[in-house]
Amino acid sequence: MTSLSIVVPVYNVEAYLEECLDSLLHQNIDDLEVILVNDGSTDHSQEIIDRYVELYPKIFCSVTQQNLGQSAARNRGLEYCTKEYLAFVDSDDYLVEGAYQKILLSMQKDKMDIGVFEEVWVYPDGRKEYRPSLPSFLHEYNVKTAILSHCTPCGRIFKTKLWKDSGLRFPVGIWYEDLAVIPAFSMLTDKIKLYPIEAYCYRQHKNSITSSFRYSERFLQIIPACQNIYALLHNKGFEEELEYLMLFQLCYYASFRFLLFDKFDEIHSCIRALEVLYPNWQNNSYYRMRPFLFRFYCRLLKNGHFRLAKFLAKCKGSH
Repeated sequence: MTSLSIVVPVYNVEAYLEECLDSLLHQNIDDLEVILVNDGSTDHSQEIIDRYVELYPKIFCSVTQQNLGQSAARNRGLEYCTKEYLAFVDSDDYLVEGAYQKILLSMQKDKMDIGVFEEVWVYPDGRKEYRPSLPSFLHEYNVKTAILSHCTPCGRIFKTKLWKDSGLRFPVGIWYEDLAVIPAFSMLTDKIKLYPIEAYCYRQHKNSITSSFRYSERFLQIIPACQNIYALLHNKGFEEELEYLMLFQLCYYASFRFLLFDKFDEIHSCIRALEVLYPNWQNNSYYRMRPFLFRFYCRLLKNGHFRLAKFLAKCKGSH
């Protein structure tokens, strides 16, 4: 028997919410509860929620709160979870039919506490892009490399007990809240497995953080997010993985946000934050596994050659 709680934070998604909720109904889960946390929506999202609660009162639960952000909404939803397993779904995304059932049955057979699966990014023009959970330079998914995989909670099914017993929650008030907490689950269990099932359809639109080309000062919140996960995982037996995660996020990944807008001081702040934690990051074994161009690009950033790094990134992106 498959028993699953799904937490869905909802904020002004009336255009997408019905498709999301219908996809949850088509997961073929024996014992399903869906906690819909309306995070102060000002559109017609609550009306849609009310309709689904009325139609499926044994499945859907409505929770409302003032607008506190996605982290607070997810944390609130966790308070209502009663099933053996737990998943998170963002309300503008949707699931492939029956995918959760396949993953849960495999998790039960394998006695896994966390099942990781694959995402498909869906663009407004209908184009779909497969986004693997495990970086291409890694060849094995295990409790250590899980720290380096895509850290969205929406790409995982958890044993609910892990959240309840650990007390881990999403930090409220900052972006990159997934990065700030999800890698820490590797210290809670080694029963983590990647299932190569394309289950989650991540919709890209103008309001998506990942698809936005507008600058936001909140991009710099990647620093407290990294500091949060560092505090959780430091000296827990994952130092090499943690160091690579920090250098990837604060050097490589962050640079693309800031170089696009010539925000060189912000890149410098990220590099400085990295080197406070790991001053010798260029000796990291995972970093040394990466291609020359990756390492050269990171060295340019370390040495403050931001315009040259931007040129290199632009050239690479054009091929």
